Amino acid sequence: MRPILVTGADGFIGRAVVALLKGRGHDVLALERRAGDILDDGTLSAAFSRRPAAVIQLVGRHIPVQAAAKCLGFARRWGVLRYIHMSSLGAAADSRCRYHRRKWAAERLVRASGLAWTIFRPSVVYGESCDFIRSMELLAGMAGLTPMLSSGRCRVQPIHVEDAARAVCDSLFDPSSEGRTFDLAGPEVLTLDDVLDRIENARGAAKLRVHLPLWLGWPVIALQRIPPFSRAFRRFYAGITPERWLNRDHLELLREDNVASTSVPASGLRTFDSWLRSRSVQPAR
Repeated sequence: MRPILVTGADGFIGRAVVALLKGRGHDVLALERRAGDILDDGTLSAAFSRRPAAVIQLVGRHIPVQAAAKCLGFARRWGVLRYIHMSSLGAAADSRCRYHRRKWAAERLVRASGLAWTIFRPSVVYGESCDFIRSMELLAGMAGLTPMLSSGRCRVQPIHVEDAARAVCDSLFDPSSEGRTFDLAGPEVLTLDDVLDRIENARGAAKLRVHLPLWLGWPVIALQRIPPFSRAFRRFYAGITPERWLNRDHLELLREDNVASTSVPASGLRTFDSWLRSRSVQPAR
């Protein structure tokens, strides 16, 4: 059996996809961001020389168009039979958000590739040790009150990482998913305030919340780059991936909802509350 190549295999979704594929007995080629650059021809040549039957492309947070172009080129050259591409819910040519416009541009390359492709558009993907949950718990754990940058009314449809990984892996051998785009979203729509409420209640630490205007995010982003402020922020963001510190994309994403119009079948998807009840909750600080 020819292997399956997973790019971004060391990312949050990538680790779940690789684990599930291996659990199902597949030979996996895991291309990790820290071990090789997806834009490097040598790295990609070495990976594709193993003649993968399928590619699951999960890289592209900051370079979605370049990553898609490189990976698609090699996939066509090496006769890849199946191509799965991870985009983002909200990807559109006319989006106000630069991040979503870049994602749309990458999707266009996939659709024009001539490969047997499937595109997934996830809403917020959550689980243990993810930056989204860490960020929310950071706010919930602050003493005195909880500051939230935004009105808190932005709506999301969070999906657990294992449910997202299962949808991706199931599509590999499902001909009916070829040439189609699926929203990856959980069974419930929540505002960011709802998410934080649930986390605070689970920690037994509900307290006063202050909503701050988005424009205050810009001076914070600037300070994050300036020593000695950067060292202080590094301590504050302990455990959160540096590229996921507050940035321009976050401010843009907080201006619009991230809710599915159509999605993969919702049967068996866990709710955010059920996940909170099942996990080990750290005591409030």
